[in-house]
Amino acid sequence: MTYEEFLLRNQRINQSLDAIATRTANMAWAQSAHTDNPDFVELMKAQDFLLNESEKLLSTIMSSSGG
Repeated sequence: MTYEEFLLRNQRINQSLDAIATRTANMAWAQSAHTDNPDFVELMKAQDFLLNESEKLLSTIMSSSGG
């Protein structure tokens, strides 16, 4: 993976995480950010997935750069 590929993938992950943060904040204002709300649960699963993908991406670029 090139550094440019890493940056692009990381940027896409961060944009998705920003969107999740906005939706979560909106749910909090509407008092629907709780585990009884299936949309909230799916949002948290998506966040967890993206954070794990970000960690994998960072590990990959660190391994390829010798860091």
